[in-house]
Amino acid sequence: MAYSRSRPDFSITLRTDIIEDGDIQILDITQPGHLTTTIINIYNDTPAKENCILQKIKNINIPNDHPTIITGDFNLHHDLWSRVNTTMSNVEMTESIVDWLSEKGFLLLNEKGQTTHPARHSDERDSVIDLSFINGPASVNDTFKDWCIDPTLSHDSDHFGIKFTIDHGRKIIDNPCGLKYNIKNTNRDEWTKAFAEELDKVQNILEPLSTAESLNPSLLDTFADTFTMALQQVTSRTSKLIKPSPQAKPWWDEEIKNASAWVAELRNEQKLTL
Repeated sequence: MAYSRSRPDFSITLRTDIIEDGDIQILDITQPGHLTTTIINIYNDTPAKENCILQKIKNINIPNDHPTIITGDFNLHHDLWSRVNTTMSNVEMTESIVDWLSEKGFLLLNEKGQTTHPARHSDERDSVIDLSFINGPASVNDTFKDWCIDPTLSHDSDHFGIKFTIDHGRKIIDNPCGLKYNIKNTNRDEWTKAFAEELDKVQNILEPLSTAESLNPSLLDTFADTFTMALQQVTSRTSKLIKPSPQAKPWWDEEIKNASAWVAELRNEQKLTL
């Protein structure tokens, strides 16, 4: 089941013409001036073996010329996403599904080992079974922004929620690194040592700074690029990558934040009474 708020600038179409099955929902989102975006939400009934939805999906014609995400409860374990020491099951079927996704150019968004299904009792272990894969056009166009696993959206489910934003109007600020780092907890001594090491590697390029009688614009550009690259290398070595926060959304205001926290608190209280 999917909920949407009607707006005049986009439409959502349920694609039962592609496949009609209780374990899958395919939605096309169309908006004038933008590529169609397809969301494929699945529940993979692994015990069904060859009749599970991820086996069926391999035999249907999924358009691959526009941004598409396959997301939901995969009920599968694999080294690409599972926690360390996870017991693998249905290995042959899982490998065939992973191979198919790879052949179709789908990329995994999950961070390896990040729990999506917490243990319900002492005989269970936290697991990673709720996954999202995007195709090439989605990756190139950064269609599914701010993707994250959000425990506060689990509500009455024993799975954490998957959340992402589709915002064609948001412009990407050019970042030469392609990455952002959190330097708040970076060790100053480690950073200084690493920077000295990086400068040693490019000493021959920077030598004219102290020896040349005059510097032309071309040399100055070279020095600037060299320093920039050294700074980027040092930061990547000594600082942690910034990961999207579940609350860092343009539409995630204080009212929604408080409501979500309240639901999560009620859910925890309910667990304690069981």
